[in-house]
Amino acid sequence: MDGRGNEMGGVPGASPYFESGRVALIDIGKSEMSLSSSGLRVQRRSGDQSWSTATTPEICQYIVDHSLYHSI
Repeated sequence: MDGRGNEMGGVPGASPYFESGRVALIDIGKSEMSLSSSGLRVQRRSGDQSWSTATTPEICQYIVDHSLYHSI
């Protein structure tokens, strides 16, 4: 529990994991929080090339090489 009596991380039952050091919360920033794999798949299927800038070059290449999420 935090100092206000709330479960750590806002997840019921998570406190033991945070307290043990096995789980940590990190601030990934607002722009990263707005990314979703579902959104990237929709962009890829629709032909919107902006999806490729939201991944690492290696992941982008893997998706392209294996024809993942392409339009049907």
